[in-house]
Amino acid sequence: MLTRGGSTRILVAAFACAVGIVALTPAPTHAERTLALSAGSFSFEVDPGEEKTGEVVVINDGDEPIKVLVYSADQLVDEAGEITYNVPDRNDPEFARRPTSWVRLRMPTEAKSIGNTPYLELEPGERIPVSFVFQPPANAAPGDQNVVLFFEMFELAGDAGGAVTQVSGRIGSRLQMRVRGQHTERLSVRPFVVPAFRLGSDIPFSLTIQNTGNLDQRLSTAVILFDRNGVELTREEPLLATLVFAGNNKRLAGVLSPGRQMFGRFSVQAEVYRVDDNGVIVQEVEPLLEQRSVWLVPWWLVVALGAVVIILLGRFAGFVAGKRRKRTNASSTRAERRERRERLRQEAEGSQTEWSDSPGIPHARGVTDGEADEDHR
Repeated sequence: MLTRGGSTRILVAAFACAVGIVALTPAPTHAERTLALSAGSFSFEVDPGEEKTGEVVVINDGDEPIKVLVYSADQLVDEAGEITYNVPDRNDPEFARRPTSWVRLRMPTEAKSIGNTPYLELEPGERIPVSFVFQPPANAAPGDQNVVLFFEMFELAGDAGGAVTQVSGRIGSRLQMRVRGQHTERLSVRPFVVPAFRLGSDIPFSLTIQNTGNLDQRLSTAVILFDRNGVELTREEPLLATLVFAGNNKRLAGVLSPGRQMFGRFSVQAEVYRVDDNGVIVQEVEPLLEQRSVWLVPWWLVVALGAVVIILLGRFAGFVAGKRRKRTNASSTRAERRERRERLRQEAEGSQTEWSDSPGIPHARGVTDGEADEDHR
């Protein structure tokens, strides 16, 4: 027969065993699909009409089989330097003028295709090499051209419970082709916009780097705030070891924040450096420098000046009100004096009338000129 305390101990022991079994049970693992490439970029220098080849290895680094589409795309750069990728239509009349027309893929024999797009099937850990051939036309202009080889994971309809075809991620390998000939390197910063006057401490800026040459340039940019003695106060680096492609721009913007309120005239300088693939500044090339001036007025000074203006306006308003009161008082005094004179005059006239009308008092009569002459004789 079990007592109440004994049954409690058995329940506790059973609960502890259950917890131990759950802890020892391995957690379910989640399958991962991971795609990798042997190289993220290639750089070739060729003569017009010359053919060259390369190879990139596609790697399934996950623990599930994957399917990978393989195709090439042109890069399109807008005025701000943002890149989009366009898969060309080979039936487009303009296709022959695009760099993608220079590139051909050599797929392995085990490759399959969807329409005109080839794809690979890779087991976990499998590596499959994909070769490519490129040949610029004989009349190709000198300079840099870029094509991106894309490798895109996807699922066919029916592979995932009847789901439609889905894209689950893609990576690319850049193919830079430099056609030999007359090369031009030309960079400028235009425009470089900094406000001439700024309240507070934050200074917004914007600049556009223009690459009007025919070679891609890897650049880093710093925007620096200096005081009147040339001492650096703060800096921003909106561009680090980034390609600015031939014939295109790169638009940058940011805010310089010195962290304290300052007053006076300061200088803002944009510095554009050419760097190597590791981001190290190329010392042999002079940096591109542009400078602007800005006046900073701290908010505390604005508040203080506002208080002074309010006080002065208050005093001026008091002065004007005092003047008006004085004019009003003077007008009232003059009016009272006029009223008093008028009242006195009326009182005087009234008194004379009462004296003339009193009984027993002869009326006053004026003396004529004739009577005056008789009295004289």
